[in-house]
Amino acid sequence: MNPDDAAKQLQYTINSSTDTRDYTITYWESKVYQDAFAEVTERGSLSDVMDLISQLGVECDAKSRPSPDEACQLADRILSGQSQPLTDGGSSI
Repeated sequence: MNPDDAAKQLQYTINSSTDTRDYTITYWESKVYQDAFAEVTERGSLSDVMDLISQLGVECDAKSRPSPDEACQLADRILSGQSQPLTDGGSSI
């Protein structure tokens, strides 16, 4: 899967889970995570790409999105076999 296709898959995931159809949000998502998708596409497997899409989809809601740096950190964890969500569901640090 190439990074553009991964970004589209994330858009579908977020749109279906948040019932969001805002062009600005989907355009933003397709560009902001490009580096993370490119890294996982280049160094990992299709399963790793799907794992990144899935975990980013869980972290996104109608009001917040992981930063590009957080997405790259998640990509690094997936590639190192230490995949875990960016948050624990709302607990503060």
